[in-house]
Amino acid sequence: MPCAACTRRSVLSLVLAASFTAGALALPFAVPVNQSQSSLTFDLCVVGKCDTKSSPVTGLAIIELDSVDIPTQITLYDFYFHLTNNMNWTLSWSILGSLTASATNVTVLDALPGTALGPVPITATQYDFTGVPSDATGTLTYHATYLPCTALLAAGHLCDDTIDLADQGTQAGDMTGTLTTASRTVYLVANVDRTTPLDPNNPSLGTMHVYGTVRGQAYVPRPVGDVDGDGDVDNLDFTYFAQALAGPGATTPPPGSSAYHFAGSDLDADGDVDLADFAQFAVHFGA
Repeated sequence: MPCAACTRRSVLSLVLAASFTAGALALPFAVPVNQSQSSLTFDLCVVGKCDTKSSPVTGLAIIELDSVDIPTQITLYDFYFHLTNNMNWTLSWSILGSLTASATNVTVLDALPGTALGPVPITATQYDFTGVPSDATGTLTYHATYLPCTALLAAGHLCDDTIDLADQGTQAGDMTGTLTTASRTVYLVANVDRTTPLDPNNPSLGTMHVYGTVRGQAYVPRPVGDVDGDGDVDNLDFTYFAQALAGPGATTPPPGSSAYHFAGSDLDADGDVDLADFAQFAVHFGA
């Protein structure tokens, strides 16, 4: 079902990405979630009984890379993952009782949107964010009888209740995954695996184990003059351009310039880096 809060978050996140365009060392950008390749599974366990439900995921993440073409570091600025399906669990203790629970319109989102987490290294395509703060929105409604009801009462909870997930507070967990790029398209994979007690003060009551994979991709155009491929045109690009400036007819990188930076400095695509390229670079520098 549609998520109005997610729509608002999507707009805010895109505005957030755009707001970094002035004065940043590199430009954050949004990576939309690929719903057909993303899902989360929820194992609800109460007093020794468990039931499992899954849902596809929509949403986005806002990240920053030190280089889109050859990334070695990633920074996380925002994310929200919305479950497209409501989930309904049924736990049975036979004649000893039962518990039914329904989660509606659930979204997991960054607790501090716009606050940079990282950068962390990308090693052999792998990254690892630790202590990522997240909140949740949506509702959880449950009904328990007999044995699970008794356990809930003993832990200070009602046997029938509706819980606003936004009231459950911020939780911290790790976000690991992979990041690869090809022809300026960024492929982001985030792996989720987190087990949370239903009641931190009564861990024996039960747990919610959330696990799965969220995938997304985004094409990131290369601005004219972005010699180092990080999404902007700044002093570092000027340094690399100056190192690549070999003059008319020089089609190989001069000493001190890499083939990557030499190719990125050839703004008129004529095979060399000369004053004609500098004229284009000067127009876009700092723009």
